[in-house]
Amino acid sequence: MRCHFSQLKRFTVFTCVLFVLGCSPKLLIKGTKKATDQAAVAIEKYDDPILLGQALPNLLITAEGYLGEVPDEVDLLVGTATKYSKYASHDVEYVDKDHAIKLYRRRLELGMRALKQNKKIAKPLRDGSLEPFLSAVRALTKSDVPALYVTMSNWLPLISLTSSDPEMLMGLPKVEAIMYKVLELDETYNHGAI
Repeated sequence: MRCHFSQLKRFTVFTCVLFVLGCSPKLLIKGTKKATDQAAVAIEKYDDPILLGQALPNLLITAEGYLGEVPDEVDLLVGTATKYSKYASHDVEYVDKDHAIKLYRRRLELGMRALKQNKKIAKPLRDGSLEPFLSAVRALTKSDVPALYVTMSNWLPLISLTSSDPEMLMGLPKVEAIMYKVLELDETYNHGAI
C-alpha cells in the first residue's frame, strides 16, 4: 500500500507543477488520464469488495471533473463510461436497482456522446430512427470500436433492468447492430468479451 501512496504523492505533485506552469486543461487532462486509467485497472486486481466500493466513486468523480474541461474527448468519454460500468456492475446493481439504473443511464449517455464525435453516426443518433442508425453503424470503422463497445455494454444492462419500459426495449435492434459491428471489426476487443 505504501507504494501506491508514494505514486499518488508523485502524481499529485506532477499535476500541481503542470497546473502552476500554465499548461492547458486539455494537455493536463490527457497527461493525467493515463494515470487514472491505470488506477482503475489496478483496482480490478483487488478482490476486496469494500476497497472497490470505496475507490471507484473517487475515480468517477475525477473523470467527471476532466469531462467538465474537455467534454468531447472520445477516449475520456469511453474511459469514464467504462468506470461507471465497473462501479455499477461490481457494487450497485445487486444492492440498489434504482441507483444502478441511474448509473447505467449516465454510462449510456457518455457512450452516445463518444459515438456522436463521429459525424457518420451523430445525426442518426440524435434522430432516433432505426434504418438511418443501422446504416450509419455499418459505415463505422475499427477506430470506432471503443465507443461502440462501451455504448453497447452500457445499453444492454439498462434494457435488462428496465425491461418493462417499451421505449428501452425498442433499443434492442440498435444494440444488436452495434454488437455485430464490434464482432466484425475486432472480435478480440476487451479480451473478446463481446
